[in-house]
Amino acid sequence: MREYDQAHQDLEAALGDVGSPLVFRGFHYNPSKGVERHIDDVITNTAVHDIHSARWLLREEIVEVYTRHIPHAEDRLEICRLLVLHLTFRNGALGIIQVNADSGYGYEIAVEITGTSGQITTSPVAQPLVRN
Repeated sequence: MREYDQAHQDLEAALGDVGSPLVFRGFHYNPSKGVERHIDDVITNTAVHDIHSARWLLREEIVEVYTRHIPHAEDRLEICRLLVLHLTFRNGALGIIQVNADSGYGYEIAVEITGTSGQITTSPVAQPLVRN
């Protein structure tokens, strides 16, 4: 679905300006929905969009994935608060996807790609920005 998002289309159109992609970073923040989200749900219903975005933008397949998450509570380890995926692509490029299942402030999507001759992002920030 990110292929139809204007910010992602603009980033994709300018990818050639940063050389060959080396690292994909995707940030996905969701507002609290008032429900506990199982780790499987966060991966298959939220992170899946960022995984697709990484494959689409880098034009490469993922060959290895490591995942870790922070649970909402110590006694409910399967309930995901924050998820991090570490990806390795077929060409050796790397990826990091961070999904915050309960951001506390709202919905936000951002992508940053580091290439051999530069970096490009969907949401440049010129100074520290605190959202709360």
